[in-house]
Amino acid sequence: ITKELIEDGKRHLVLEGPIAIRAPVRLLHGLADQTVPWTLSELLLAQLESPDASLTLIKDGGHRLSKPHELGLLVHAIDGLCRLADGQSAAASAAKPSR
Repeated sequence: ITKELIEDGKRHLVLEGPIAIRAPVRLLHGLADQTVPWTLSELLLAQLESPDASLTLIKDGGHRLSKPHELGLLVHAIDGLCRLADGQSAAASAAKPSR
């Protein structure tokens, strides 16, 4: 770790105030993660401006979330976001006047 890396990180702090992301967000975090504390995800969730944001805590999940059931949770979250986006795209297309 270099001094430059630390200084660069200080210039890009994002958890000091609201985060202007208004799109749906799904956070998944393992409670057994020894690299990043789950409370960081909780703080991130609180800072997001999105009204549709959630945090799923995985009791035995580590940092990588690579066990089959953890990957299933990730796929489920991504699938839900894709379905949501498809619904929003369909609604936006239906709202546009045809020529």
